[in-house]
Order: sequence, then C-alpha cells, then structure tokens
Amino acid sequence: MLTAIVWRAIKLFIALGPTAFSAVLSPSARAQSAWSDDARMQKLVSVDAEGVGLPELLALLSAKTEVSLSTRSDASIDKIVVFSHRRPLGELLSDLAALFDYSWETSRTSSGELARYELYSGLKARTREAALVQLALGAVGSRLQEFVNGLSLSEEALSRLPQDDPFRRSLSDPNCRTGFQFYSLLSHDQKNQLLSNRKISIPYNALSRQQQAAADTLMSSLIARLQEHARQHRNNPGVDIQIPSQDQLRNTGIGFRLRKMAGRHQLVFKVGQTGIAVGTVDSRSTWILPAHGDPYDPQHALAGGPLPASSVSRGAQSEGSAIADRLRKLSAETKAPVLADYYRSGSVSSAMIESAGAGNSPISSLDNLCASPGYLWWKRGNTLLFRKRDYYLQRQYEAPEEFYKALADRFKKGDPDPSVADLMRMDNLTLHQIAGIASLITPLADESTLSGFPELLRLASLSPVNRSNDVFQPGGIRITYRDLPVRARRLLAAFAGVNDIPITKQATDPLVVRVGRAFRASGRQTDPPFSEVQFRWTMPSGNGSYFVYLPHGFPDDRRVRTRVTAI
Repeated sequence: MLTAIVWRAIKLFIALGPTAFSAVLSPSARAQSAWSDDARMQKLVSVDAEGVGLPELLALLSAKTEVSLSTRSDASIDKIVVFSHRRPLGELLSDLAALFDYSWETSRTSSGELARYELYSGLKARTREAALVQLALGAVGSRLQEFVNGLSLSEEALSRLPQDDPFRRSLSDPNCRTGFQFYSLLSHDQKNQLLSNRKISIPYNALSRQQQAAADTLMSSLIARLQEHARQHRNNPGVDIQIPSQDQLRNTGIGFRLRKMAGRHQLVFKVGQTGIAVGTVDSRSTWILPAHGDPYDPQHALAGGPLPASSVSRGAQSEGSAIADRLRKLSAETKAPVLADYYRSGSVSSAMIESAGAGNSPISSLDNLCASPGYLWWKRGNTLLFRKRDYYLQRQYEAPEEFYKALADRFKKGDPDPSVADLMRMDNLTLHQIAGIASLITPLADESTLSGFPELLRLASLSPVNRSNDVFQPGGIRITYRDLPVRARRLLAAFAGVNDIPITKQATDPLVVRVGRAFRASGRQTDPPFSEVQFRWTMPSGNGSYFVYLPHGFPDDRRVRTRVTAI
C-alpha cells in the first residue's frame, strides 16, 4: 500500500532528472540574490506584520521603497508573519523567498528601466510539495493497513490491549471488522483512489457472491438496530430515525469515505446510504518533516550559530496559543528577524501537547514553542524561520484574501442574510477551501462531506424557478429534469453520481432543494460572525444535506497591526 504512494512521490522528484535535486542541496543556492547590482536593495526597512497576504505586504514595501515587487498567482494565496527591523530590503526579500521555497524573477521592458521583481513558486518547489502530499497520503494508508494486519489478532490478544487503544476499539466491533475485511480486498489502485479522492464506490453487482452475502448480513443488522432505536424513540417527535433498506444496498453498493474528524482521519464504510465509522488515524501521521531543520534540505540541516535562550523561548510560549503572538515576543526579546507562514483556516492536524519538561536546551525549547501551533523551525543566517509542519496540506485549505474582502464589503452594507449571489462566491473555491472556512466553526469540517455541493449550488443558481431566492422559502425549489437547460442536466447527473444515486430520471426527478440560514459565532474572539447555510436536498432515491459558512469579514484579522517603514 505504502509502496505505490511512495513510488509516486519519488517519481515526482526524479521526473526532472538529476537537476531536480540541485536546488535542495544548498539553502544559499535556493535563495540566491536576483538583485546583486541593484543599489535600491540596500535600503533599510522595518516590517511588523502578524498575518498579511504576500501581495499586500509586497505592495506596502513597493510604496515605501519605490521598488516594484509582486507575486505570481501561485504565491498570491500565501500569508506571512514578519518581525524584521532596520535591515536591507534585499536581505528581507531573500529571507521571504527562503521561507516559502520560492524564487525571485527580474524583468525589464527596456535596458535603461529599473528592474521589477516577481515572487513565484518554481517547478522544483512545486514538485517537492506535491511529493510531500503523496508521502502524507501514503502515511495514512500505511496506518490503515495496520488495522487490516490486526484482523489476525485473537480476541484474547485484543483484550490485552489498553481500553482506549484504537485497534481494540475498532477490531472488537463486528461491524468494524467487516468494514476492514472489505477494505483489505481493495486493490492498490482502489486504495490510492480512496486516499487521493477521499472516497470510492463499488456497485453491488461488482461484488463477489461472498461479498454480497456479507454486505446483506451487515445491512440486515443495521436495519434491525435502527428499527430498535426508532421503537425506543417512537414517542419523541423530535427524533426522526431514517431506516435504510436492502434495496438501497442493491442500488448503490458499498464504498468507503475518508473523513477528517476533529484532527483525525476517519475511515467510513458505506453500505447502501448508511455509513459506519470503522477506524481512525491520527492526522499527525501526515507530518513528514521533523520538528526542526531546513524543510527543503533533504538532510534537514540546522545551521549553526546562537539560538534564543531556553528561558526566552519559554517566555514567548507563554504569550498565548497563536504562533503570531509567540513570535512577536520572541523577536522582541532576541532582536532577531523572525518570519513564519500564516493561515486563517483551522489546523488540519491535531495539536501536539506541550510539555513543560520537554528539555532545557535551546533546540528543545524552540521545538516546544512550535508544538501546539504545529510548526517547525530552522535558521538562515541570524533569521529564525517558522513553517507549518504540514504546510503542503494546510495550503490547500486557504481561501484567497479577495474572497474574505468581498464578503466583508458585502456584509458591511447591512442585511446579514446571505443571498444566492453571496453563496455563488464559493463557486470559485475548491472543496478544500470551503472546508477550511468551515473549520473555523466546526472541528468536523471536511471536504469529503462537501462532495456534490458545487454541483448543487450551480443547480440552484441555474434553475429557472430560482429567480427570486425561492430556495430560501420553506418549500424550497423543485427542480425537474424538463425544466433544466442542457448544462444543468449534466450537473444533475454529476451530482447524482457523486452521491451514489443511479443516474436515471426515475431516481433523480424531481430534485427538491431547501436552504436554511442562521447566524453563528466562531470560537475565536478574533473572528467575525458567520452565516451558517444548510442545503437540504431530496430525490426519489436519496437525500442529504450540506453545511457551509460565510464569514462576515477576515478571520483572525491582524492586518491593522501591519507596519512598514523605510530609511
């Protein structure tokens, strides 16, 4: 299982030939100067920024120094924390590129024109990041395979494990064991598909007779259990328990979903329309990089030179849980330049527990400072650089600053209830980014639970009956096949397929969509309020819902603290 994923990652590195490794052998080579003959780069600048987009920061530096600085689109989503005082502009820009593994390109339209500089992510950096993503997926697959290997343990061996051991919890449950038995039958390609797409579906008629019998038995036990629950709550009108049927199993088959639930990857076995959580994997298994050392150097070398005293790092750690607060204190105490990447979305990995007795060395103290925010650190000259330890995953969940700005401007005008036009702003986001926004409200945010949402959103906006936001009315909108234009019919088929519903007129016509809106507050005081929007849908062969969230401004907005000066 791990072999196929790792081999894919290795091929990403070697696809460019031997030169693919040249940029990672020397940090100084990666951050080489693009402006060695530009005297303007000697201007002294000071920057205090606690979470600002790279395009915005470079625009401020350009205005103060009269040097044209910009980013390409591949670097425009990144945000940064900077505490750097009275240093040459060129040194700061070199540190910035080294932090993100980016490069600077120089351009001129004529020989006598002043140079312009553009920050971008080069091919080698993108290849390295893609390889880390593959290795992270392989790590999750390796952990799931350990559950499969555990199927051979006897009941006595399982009973000797601690009560809270994940193997004991899962493999002592007959339904979970059945789920992992089915998982063990997936091919390498099917397992890789599950890890990459976070879902896989297998039609009932593609199962062997033995597999069909096992699935039928499992579905029967689920039906019996849910019928008993329904009987127990028959006098409670607030409890509506949906009872699946054997026909659903035969119509949709089985499948797996890989969901992120509160800092863990949860494997869900789908039998018909019913899901069974069969096992969990700690999300920190996707941390491929060590706690310290250059993350872009294969040896993860840590440059020599003095480090902050242990007492200074511990003092910075006590400033709060946010990395920006800790690094502000660290820079103030050490007078050293400090740079870190920054994210508005919630962490995709669970936090590590900090230990007051983790060690008194400068290195272990910095490791502990980074533990709960989930960062690693390294040095470049006198500069301390900090990066999210799973940055290659976390970046996927960051929505662009333009999205937050548009919503902030929109909700400043009054009406707190989002319209269809407001919701359509999500049409330009990926499922990862939509889940990243939701992570600020709920720890259960996961892109796999949003599969089909883009198609449903477009269907609601394209439907001819939705000209006056009828989707928000109690009855919702009723979308029939004949009312849809050709483009929307393709969307309907895609939506049905994602939700394992037969792509037939009898199974999908009509589609009823109801949308509810509520006002929610985030758990962080630094976040704006959110509009919670629930999409509920029903078809003749299935039903479901999606929860999405629209922030009324910038989450954890520290932009007002940004200071840029030039001498």
